Amino acid sequence: MNAGQILISRWGYDHTNVDFHKVVSVTKSGRVRIAPMTSDHYAGPNEQTMRCLPGDVVEGFKPVLRKVQTCEFDGDEFVKLARWGRTAFVWDGEAALATDSRHGH
Repeated sequence: MNAGQILISRWGYDHTNVDFHKVVSVTKSGRVRIAPMTSDHYAGPNEQTMRCLPGDVVEGFKPVLRKVQTCEFDGDEFVKLARWGRTAFVWDGEAALATDSRHGH
């Protein structure tokens, strides 16, 4: 991962949330400092979904340090955002779909 890259995390139980983070810096040991970003939401293919694109880095948030890991299945790099397994991968630049919390999957 490199400074400036945007990471995406998709998560949720009864609906899908989308969060974006930005790699602020990379340490000599290869860990990354990431900061959360706002999201811009647009109407999706139906009223139950939204297209999500990254906005700006959240002001005043102190970046957190995360270890870069590699997925054993496809070799993609990722970071864990939470102990319970929530992860973020390098964003591919495409709008992500999220479901409205009132509609579920």
